[in-house]
Amino acid sequence: FSQTAQAANLSEHYHDITENDLQNSIIMSPESSKAFVNGNMVSTVQPIVKDGRTLVPLRFISEGFGAKVDFNAKNNTIAIKNSDKTITLKIGNKAIDVNGQSIQMDVAASLHHNSTYIPLRYIGEAFDKKVVYLKNENAQPYRLIMIRDEKAAELENLKLVRICEWLFQGKSIVYSDRFMAVIQ
Repeated sequence: FSQTAQAANLSEHYHDITENDLQNSIIMSPESSKAFVNGNMVSTVQPIVKDGRTLVPLRFISEGFGAKVDFNAKNNTIAIKNSDKTITLKIGNKAIDVNGQSIQMDVAASLHHNSTYIPLRYIGEAFDKKVVYLKNENAQPYRLIMIRDEKAAELENLKLVRICEWLFQGKSIVYSDRFMAVIQ
């Protein structure tokens, strides 16, 4: 018995994880324009690594966690509303306001290919998430980014990591209960 891995939904194909493990999580790679949101593969705008900083598409991350994003083109401000969070920021400005508390980011929000990018750490913390960078010896600076709830399953410690790397590289995976083959 074997089957080819279809990356549409991780929990259906990889039995060491459940849908609950993947809830409120996003898995991305700076090498891919695909991501897993709650275990489901979707197309996205690729993260950018610039001067040692990881910048992510603000709308994608925010909407991935169920928030509503409004952009005011007249004054270049963005308002993000989630059940208990209100986040505001302005393109070109280093300040991010989370529920009335202003925080200074080390890099300003910026536009890149018509998408607003923000440093990953700040948007992750604004949504009370844990951000995990997973390094591969051959890749600089890292291969995968996982954003998950603080108390959720530690996805980074599961076999899922290597499988996600291969899927983000566009490889097909054939597996069974006894073996796994990766096809270029």
